[in-house]
Amino acid sequence: MWAMFLSLTFCNRSAMLAENVFDGVRAKMSRLRAALAEKEGTLQALQQELQDTRQRHKDELSQLAQVHEQDVAAAASDAAAAVSRHLAFIDRLMADKEQLNKQLAEVQASFKAAEERHAAAIAALKAGWTAELRRQQANWDSQQAARQEAWKAERTREIKE
Repeated sequence: MWAMFLSLTFCNRSAMLAENVFDGVRAKMSRLRAALAEKEGTLQALQQELQDTRQRHKDELSQLAQVHEQDVAAAASDAAAAVSRHLAFIDRLMADKEQLNKQLAEVQASFKAAEERHAAAIAALKAGWTAELRRQQANWDSQQAARQEAWKAERTREIKE
């Protein structure tokens, strides 16, 4: 009987120990399931946050691309307007240059004509002065000759007297 008692006690004890171990394992499994559920919840929250962050990043990139495209379009428009203004300015300068070249050609032609007129006038004056000088020289020579003749005549008369 004692053996039976011991056997029952041992079986009970074994059963109790097994039950305690089973309860411990069950409690540990329950804690691990709770921790797993918490970690899965955290993982889902983090995955959702990552997905939201990726979507925000994608939206921001799209928005920045649009802004960049608008900036590039505005810069291209500004550059085209500046090029247009510069080309118009260059055209105006070229037209002014052509006009100034025409005016210069006219002034040069008028200056050349005036120079030729002045050269002709100077030549005419020189010719006139030369003729006048010859006439005056001839007149002076004749007057000198007349004076000399008068002087000779007077000297001759004085000598004769």
